Amino acid sequence: MLNSGSGGVQGCPEDLPPGLRYMDDSRRGYTREWIDGAFAYFFNTQGKRVGDEAEIRRINALAIPPAYIDVWI
Repeated sequence: MLNSGSGGVQGCPEDLPPGLRYMDDSRRGYTREWIDGAFAYFFNTQGKRVGDEAEIRRINALAIPPAYIDVWI
């Protein structure tokens, strides 16, 4: 994460709601794509589709709105 010079992380909102953490996309995470009427999740660094059903349920439980199109999980 990059420091913004004001003590915070560059690009990070100053007052995140409790329980949320800011992560930039230079770290490992997942992306998602709408395929055949449902979201498919992909490992960002490898581009491989997530196939673990427990992990998919965990991500779905986050309830990220479908309108959010550029999501980093």
